[in-house]
Amino acid sequence: MKTTIPTHAVTALGLAATMLGGMGCQDDGEAWEAYEEQLCEMMTDANGQPCKVVLDDGTCAQATQQAEGLTPDSTYRALALFSRSAGETSIHALKSIISPKAKPNISPELGTDGVKPLACWRSRDYVNLRIAVERSQAGTHSIGFAHDGICQNGDATGTKTLKLRLLHDAGGDRKDFCQEILASCPTYPFKNLLQSGKDSIRMTVHTDAGERTFTFIF
Repeated sequence: MKTTIPTHAVTALGLAATMLGGMGCQDDGEAWEAYEEQLCEMMTDANGQPCKVVLDDGTCAQATQQAEGLTPDSTYRALALFSRSAGETSIHALKSIISPKAKPNISPELGTDGVKPLACWRSRDYVNLRIAVERSQAGTHSIGFAHDGICQNGDATGTKTLKLRLLHDAGGDRKDFCQEILASCPTYPFKNLLQSGKDSIRMTVHTDAGERTFTFIF
């Protein structure tokens, strides 16, 4: 149901700082290469190595990075650091992110520890969240998603809404500092149940001040 947040999880900002810090210096007369970040799907080959990346804007690129512990012939959700030049996209770094499928029949009392939502947006097959979690260095938190079914909106056109929830279990951890986390909830399992451009997705996030909801057209 949930995915544990590692203490070394890297956010979008953190990945850029880490990678750019190790890329060396350029002469003042040279133009700096324009690095970008974007969420993506990262595919692995038969040896469990990244081989292809599909950015959320639809751009495809080859991945040459080496990795350990990945499942062969699989797809991972990841954050890519890349650059574009002469019509080609070059991948410089990849970092897998939390992306569990939403589970049904989750009690509304579970996973309600508050987070601070910093951004929520929808891409082709995901609802994405950037959140701040208060934690200690040694604490173990869990992140997941629940789906509470598809409801009829009761309008004349018969539109429907898929109800999703972010789950966060802090495990009673202290609140020593804030850590930013990226998480993506896959929406492709619901493609046959919702009509594109007509039905909606609603994501609910628990905060210390109450619930916040984000709604998107499917």
